[in-house]
Amino acid sequence: MQNSTSDHSASEKALERGRALYKKGDLVEAKTSFKEAARLSPKDAVSLSNLSAVEFELGNYVGCSLFSQKALHLLEGQEAQSNQPMQQKIRLRLAKAYLHSLKLHDAASVVTKIDPSDARSAIELSLSQTQLSRKQFPDENALRSLILDRIPRYRPALQDEPEYFSVGHDAPESIITESMFSSSDRDIACLFCGIGDARNLLLTLAFINAVEKKKLSSKKFHFTILDLKPAVLARDLLLFQLLSDVATESEMETQETLVTLSYMFGAQVMPQWAFNRLQQSINAVLSHLEKNDVDVMGIFYIPQTVRSQIRHHLQAWKRAPEPWYTAARLRELALDQSSQRQTNEDGPSAEVGNTIPPGCEDSSPDAQAFRNMGVMLPHMELLEKHEPRLAKLFVAYSKIPTNAALQKVTLYLDKEWQPNVTLVDLDYEHKREGKCRPLMDFRPHEVARDLFGYLPLAIVGRTQGVLNHFIVFFKFIANALGPIQSRITVEFVQGEMIDSFERLHHGLLRTQHTKFDKLDPSTFPNKFDAIHMSNIPDYIGGPLTTFLHGLPLLRDKDSSEMTSYVIRNIPVWTTHDHFLAEYLLLGNRPQIYSNFGTILSDKSKATENTLNGTLIDGGGCIMGLGFNWKRGHSFPLPWGKLMVRQEVKRWLYAHFLKLCLPFERRKQGNDLVMAPLNMTTFFHLVTHLFKVGYPAHWLSEMLAQLCEGEILTTARAPSTLISGVDQVQRVYSPQKICIQPFMAEFMTLMAVWRPLFPFGLCLPREILPPLRAIKEYKITFPPRYPPPTDLERLHFVLVLKHTSYEVEQNLRKALLDTATYTTETSEPCIHVISTFRWDTASSTATFWLDEETVGNILAECDWEAYIWRSDTWLVALGPVFLEEENALVRGGSLI
Repeated sequence: MQNSTSDHSASEKALERGRALYKKGDLVEAKTSFKEAARLSPKDAVSLSNLSAVEFELGNYVGCSLFSQKALHLLEGQEAQSNQPMQQKIRLRLAKAYLHSLKLHDAASVVTKIDPSDARSAIELSLSQTQLSRKQFPDENALRSLILDRIPRYRPALQDEPEYFSVGHDAPESIITESMFSSSDRDIACLFCGIGDARNLLLTLAFINAVEKKKLSSKKFHFTILDLKPAVLARDLLLFQLLSDVATESEMETQETLVTLSYMFGAQVMPQWAFNRLQQSINAVLSHLEKNDVDVMGIFYIPQTVRSQIRHHLQAWKRAPEPWYTAARLRELALDQSSQRQTNEDGPSAEVGNTIPPGCEDSSPDAQAFRNMGVMLPHMELLEKHEPRLAKLFVAYSKIPTNAALQKVTLYLDKEWQPNVTLVDLDYEHKREGKCRPLMDFRPHEVARDLFGYLPLAIVGRTQGVLNHFIVFFKFIANALGPIQSRITVEFVQGEMIDSFERLHHGLLRTQHTKFDKLDPSTFPNKFDAIHMSNIPDYIGGPLTTFLHGLPLLRDKDSSEMTSYVIRNIPVWTTHDHFLAEYLLLGNRPQIYSNFGTILSDKSKATENTLNGTLIDGGGCIMGLGFNWKRGHSFPLPWGKLMVRQEVKRWLYAHFLKLCLPFERRKQGNDLVMAPLNMTTFFHLVTHLFKVGYPAHWLSEMLAQLCEGEILTTARAPSTLISGVDQVQRVYSPQKICIQPFMAEFMTLMAVWRPLFPFGLCLPREILPPLRAIKEYKITFPPRYPPPTDLERLHFVLVLKHTSYEVEQNLRKALLDTATYTTETSEPCIHVISTFRWDTASSTATFWLDEETVGNILAECDWEAYIWRSDTWLVALGPVFLEEENALVRGGSLI
């Protein structure tokens, strides 16, 4: 009896200790105390109830369910009415735990035993809506595919044909490392994003050959090359066709093929005979592509949809050049653009590597000849064979370099030479702002110099002259390719990088692809040893998007790496932390490592230590070199590694406000930091945080608070162009912020994402529109004079506003004012939509919104639509008066 009393007393003390710890937020220690109390008094339901509560707060809904059931079992065995409130409290908690963990049948069963109340009604409504949304889409991937196809992840550009970048500006390196080679796997898989001119793939092939010369290997290699532009893939296929020809041709034929390849790769114009040789290769590639059921050249897997797009560009390059891209015009553009190009836009160059090949210096004769003539000098031997007249003109000019002698040379070039047609994407040029002015700003000696940036001096040898260096390089690559060609697969993917990442992650990229000969896409990898992203992150949200969607594609090995570098705005970043803070809104490196499950490679840590804070001409240089990120720890994190509830809430709200109200920025300039992300990013981030280990009820509560249209927060919208470490760590005093103008879009997207959340939402009231009520709408805008400029930036929003809502000029300043309601109703008198598609040809915005919101707009007069810039925050197009007939055209349902 005495022992029983002692145990009860100890149990009470443990219980009180646990309650005190629980109130302090020390949940792990509270759990320990509650467990001790339950052990000492195993028939006491209070200890078990407290254990269920602490497990719920920790986000361990399985543990919460277990202890709730044990407590209820004890309480239900007692007849006392006094325990009814405790039973109701436990059942409410248990129902929420089941709902958050998507055990919907169990949740429904528990709800029936809860007495009628507002709390029960809220759970019942959330449960029924969750059940309905998941019943409508029992196959998550079907909905995910629908979202990927129909809902963009970036703000649109008003020029819907992306820019064509044919020639790179980086010093290429192999993305395969020796540590990857030494792994036990028989295969190595690499993903090249923004493949461009394939220079990094070429160096990777050379590295494989060099390693295997030292040690024989039977490894197989899978290369997935991805680009947004089909013209890029067409050009790269031509490159490999010419490289393939080198293996089977005579010495003289090989020489001419290598020269043709060199002009195609690194010059704006080329001799007629090289142009003819290029046309032969175009015909050869077209012949390969016409055989729809076979691979290409034995190693290339090109899906049917991509084949048709590549054919389209090859056939365009076969046609006679239009007047605006003759040799004379491209020479003119080359001279004009290369002289205007800013040095700090060039990005990493070979000068950061080991080698500057002789004759590729800026002061070399070839560089000077390009500045004078806009051409890459040909070999005298080939000139005498193919163009003896030009040979004489060159000799005369070299002896007496007068303007008259130069004019004779350039007149010949303009008449007899041909444009490098592979530098021109006709689809883009005919649609772009400032039509028919293709990008020609590269210089051949710099291209050659970049190629040799990380190659050994022995390969360069005693070769002199830019063209000779190109020939040496491509001969070296052709020789490297031969011995390993039978163990290589190159998969072509045409698409946007992050979209492709997501499709790969969920197994949606290759669902419609069929087997070609030995190449079976069902066996292709979805995870990679190396991912190279070039500088694409400059334009699509930086490391926030690449960490969310790229890191999960890395193989779970110490050697796996994801690489990117900056070109667009190198001088802006003085430290790496400065760069990470702007995009991630985290200034604490351990928090970055923890919340994104990544660490820097040792090589990148050394780069960081060397260049952090180093200035060149007053600007930073650290981001000019690539940074390699590796997989860190796995998820979920242990409780102690998570940010505390208020901190993660402030962080999420800071991202929300930044997505709604990015700071003003210029439309052009070397310090231009893009803000392209639309509201969909927020839902990707929320989904990620659940996987990290943040409790579902935290995230559900934050989403519910946002839906109310007003938040109390210690976060703020950005107050500067770039948020540094101090700014992202600053905790402001609590303030209510009205976010009503963004709610129509937010709640529409949240309703769409609801079936995809890996947890169940528990909302205090059901305010999300039904999926079937989400409709497609279109608004066509008339021309505006003068027309808007800088249309290629992903910096536009659609605005639906009542005429009573006045904006002097700057929309952001108006939106930062909390007075966004009409005087008659509580409805917002402005809706800002960042998620829509734009069709340039018809000047039409297409977006998804719930029909009730649109119905409320159409029920009133005096609503109008605009396209507003979200960089300068000035009007770009509009108004369109929505009361006019066919101003707002409704389409079908999302589902």
